[in-house]
Amino acid sequence: MKRQLTSFKVAFWGIGYTLTAEPHMRFHLVISIYVIAFANFFHMTPEKWSILFLTAGGVMITEMFNTAVEVICDLQTGSYHPLVKIIKDISSGAVLIAALVSVAVAFFLFGDMKVIGGIVLFFRQNPGSFVLFALSLIVSAAFVLYGPLKIKTFFIKKQ
Repeated sequence: MKRQLTSFKVAFWGIGYTLTAEPHMRFHLVISIYVIAFANFFHMTPEKWSILFLTAGGVMITEMFNTAVEVICDLQTGSYHPLVKIIKDISSGAVLIAALVSVAVAFFLFGDMKVIGGIVLFFRQNPGSFVLFALSLIVSAAFVLYGPLKIKTFFIKKQ
């Protein structure tokens, strides 16, 4: 049982490392959270929710593999090597494909213009919700750009 708990601990550490070290991972996480939140405006079947979660998870998993490949390459080479560049470019291309597929999936899941109009109407009728949404965008942008450690350091230095 202790080995299983340790396995979970190191797996969560790996997720935390990727979120801390990779702005793209933070971007994918933030976008996924917004997509899931806005999906609540649509009439989503369990099958559509499954597709949504599989797609979002696939992008983040691909980003984590990309990060792992980059770490391995950096560990093996102390300087520029053309083959390492090819490896990193291929790995990053995989993330791009996963992200583009997720955009295509979103287009099919959320292409209903009536619902999109309903979202706009909701924010027009609920300005407080719009303000909260706008504030969440600012917080999300800071999280993506600076990451949790730089934000934490910023606030600790201010005290």
